Amino acid sequence: MEDVRIPVDYLLGGMDKLNAKLERARSGKSTGRSSGALATFEITRPLVGASALGIARASYEYTLEYLEGREEEGQELLEQQRIQQVIADMATEIDAARMLVWRAAWMGRNGVPMTAGQGSMSKLKAGDVAMWATTVAMDLVGPYAQTTECPLEKWFRDAKIYQIFEGTAQIQRLVVARDAARYFPGEPAHSR
Repeated sequence: MEDVRIPVDYLLGGMDKLNAKLERARSGKSTGRSSGALATFEITRPLVGASALGIARASYEYTLEYLEGREEEGQELLEQQRIQQVIADMATEIDAARMLVWRAAWMGRNGVPMTAGQGSMSKLKAGDVAMWATTVAMDLVGPYAQTTECPLEKWFRDAKIYQIFEGTAQIQRLVVARDAARYFPGEPAHSR
């Protein structure tokens, strides 16, 4: 935006806060950032991730139940290696996302600072897993998954929002990358 003028009545924090921030900027000191708002987002992101995980897990369980007992060319689908590979990947990705969500939720609950973007990691992974898992589940179930009689069709549509709201997946990646560079250059991720 260019040449935008906002009435002083709409200034968040008041004129004194703005003048203090401008003075710090003019003197070369850090103006800080809205860490309170960002910290709040970090704490709420695991909740969003947990919702996304619910969709991923429901898709996984529905697909297992749907495939059970079904055959293709005389062999049960769940005994075919190509199906087993996908099922194993689904289970692993869902569990990995769950661990990130649990860690971030625990940190938020216990007041542990999320200096490495753990809240963003949890939402990012869970949102991406929900979208991926529903897509893969629809592929495994086949054309029936595209009908409104199949719950996968709705879960697939619902999953997309978790890559968009409360910060897009791209924004989550920026938060994680910036926190990693700011707080832990050269330190292994597991020690965070």
